[in-house]
Amino acid sequence: MATRRRAFADLREFVGWWLGDGQHTPCCQTADAEVVETDSEQFNCETCEVARRIEGLDTENRRAWGLFHQVCSRFAMETRSSGTVLAQLTREEDEDDMRQLTTRLAILYDGYYPRKKSHGA
Repeated sequence: MATRRRAFADLREFVGWWLGDGQHTPCCQTADAEVVETDSEQFNCETCEVARRIEGLDTENRRAWGLFHQVCSRFAMETRSSGTVLAQLTREEDEDDMRQLTTRLAILYDGYYPRKKSHGA
């Protein structure tokens, strides 16, 4: 259980970094194909901070990161197919694995789309 909590904390830290500096860090994994093709000298996989941090995530967190981008893509969100996409990509998961994955996806979602603070009593 402590290992799981550490993995969840690592994922929270990663998404915080990503939303701060990470998404502005040049990386061929996140850049448009045209930019990679025309300005390839700005990318160096050996010194890439994005690649290093993604590789530093445990296997389950890396998988959640990839799934999150598929399930929460603009296409999936605008066509309201996120649930269908998630169901298809996780159809072979057992109940415990799905529970763990859902927690990881929630961590990422909460980072990207934090709840608005209510101004009630």
